[in-house]
Amino acid sequence: MSDSDISTDKERRKFYRITDAIGLEYKLIDHLPESDEEADVPFSVSGRFRLLNELTRIDQEGSILLRHISDEDRNLARYLGSQNKKIETIAKLIVSEEISRVPYTVRTVSLSEGGCSFITEEQLDTDQNLALKLFFFSSYLGMILFGHVVESHSIGDEDSGLFQTNVEFSELSGPDRQMLARYIIRRQAEKKRADTEED
Repeated sequence: MSDSDISTDKERRKFYRITDAIGLEYKLIDHLPESDEEADVPFSVSGRFRLLNELTRIDQEGSILLRHISDEDRNLARYLGSQNKKIETIAKLIVSEEISRVPYTVRTVSLSEGGCSFITEEQLDTDQNLALKLFFFSSYLGMILFGHVVESHSIGDEDSGLFQTNVEFSELSGPDRQMLARYIIRRQAEKKRADTEED
């Protein structure tokens, strides 16, 4: 194994990882978009999907400001917090409508900022480029990400027709990385709370 391979393995291990049930679709693509290239999205993406994504971005930017405001003016912070709850209520309705109108394939996915692993019904070639459409039901968040197959191997007996497929994301934009990291950290915290309550 080369030094670069060892470095890559260390990079992958440093990311927080969760296992969660999410809506996930994938499509094979010829090449990954360049960082400065307008990505050609090979999915049908509804206005609701785009709106949820934009609401999440706005909330992400606003949460930083809200923390500063709460230090200076708690009443204003409480008021802004109530506005956030209104937006969250609207987001829940949008999610409900999105789920009822768009058929999502729900998969159990092992997810980190570096990539994801999930079961497919076909074996994919190593280094095959993919576009992925992810929908996180609990967080009112939809994302379009790109990556390549690291490994795809048969699970169970040879006739199972199921394959464990590992995908490494291509370079994420700053906002996408932040949204993904926040989602993973939140789901980890929820799982810890649930485990504590069971004990």
